[in-house]
Formats: sequence, structure tokens, C-alpha cells
Amino acid sequence: MTKFTLITFLISFLGSLICLPICRFLAIKYRILDRPNTDIKTHKKTTPYLGGVAIWLGWIAGLLFARLTTNFPTGTLTSLRGIIVGSSFIALIGLIDDIVPGGLHFSQKFVLDIIATFFLILYHIRIRFIQPDYLAVVITFFSVVGVSYT
Repeated sequence: MTKFTLITFLISFLGSLICLPICRFLAIKYRILDRPNTDIKTHKKTTPYLGGVAIWLGWIAGLLFARLTTNFPTGTLTSLRGIIVGSSFIALIGLIDDIVPGGLHFSQKFVLDIIATFFLILYHIRIRFIQPDYLAVVITFFSVVGVSYT
């Protein structure tokens, strides 16, 4: 692991760690809480949401550090933009799901996850070792939607 990779990881990790108590405080203050009111819930007591926001903020801090401290080869910034747009859209879906009473319906989340995946593909982010390209795009699509929907 290079020194740069370690520093980028630490910025992401520490950014999330710093944001976590702030997000927890805001979740409690604004009652953005998950209550174990169904048999599906695995926790036994009320739990603050917004942990995903803290993780996303750390992730973005790491990406911005990497962007501002390196010289990217031509064409790579498009991929970085795609990762930022796609991950921000996924984070926004999670935030809306946390804030809306009862959460989003599964079909709404599914459609929004599909849209977020299209962002990645639009920015040429796909599995690179599979040929032909259309097959790589299809497998990327199902992989990303499958991971984000579960």
C-alpha cells in the first residue's frame, strides 16, 4: 500500500469518524430514528439513522483529497465524477428513505437504484475484464443494482 493510499484511507476514515457523532446528534434532535416496531427489525431499541451520511461525507472527503493532490491521466476525471455523482445519488436515496416516515417503498428504491447505476454506466464505469463491452455493461448493471438493493 502506498503512502498516498494510506493517507486517502485515513482521511475517509477520520472524516466519517468525526461526522458520526454530529450525524447521531442531528438524528436524535430531529427524531430521524429507526424504531423496532416490526418483526423484521434486528435491533431491540430505537436507533438513530444518518450513519450512512457520515460514511458518505468521509468517502467524499477522501475522493476530494485524491482529486486535489494528484495529476490524473486524461479521461480519469470523468470516472471520478461518475463515482461522486453515483455515490451521492445512492446516499441521497438512503437519506430520503431514512427521513420519510415508514421509508420509501421497495419499488421506489429499486427504480432509484437503477437510475444511480445508469449514472455510473453513463460515466463509463463498468467491469473492464469482460468482453464484449455490452456484456460488461449488463453485468456491471446487475452487480451494482444487486449490491445497492440488498
